[in-house]
Amino acid sequence: MLPTESLSRLNALPDREREAALARLAGRGVQPNGEIVAIKARVAAFEAKHQMTTEMLRTKLRTGAVTESSEVSQWLFLADVLNDVR
Repeated sequence: MLPTESLSRLNALPDREREAALARLAGRGVQPNGEIVAIKARVAAFEAKHQMTTEMLRTKLRTGAVTESSEVSQWLFLADVLNDVR
């Protein structure tokens, strides 16, 4: 957390400067961390193992060509995490 004095200075800035400072503090534009890279690799491994994209899996689930399993649930969970952070 920022000291109160820093917050006062931040509040005193013009809107545009304050927004830029807040964006820097929030880390906007920061490169993906190791967790995101690891999740991408795990999703890619599922896709390679099953020789289909995640979207193909979703379609096959909807049509009943694939049944949900713990592995499929894990795959979809990781894919959803990636979609949420994009």
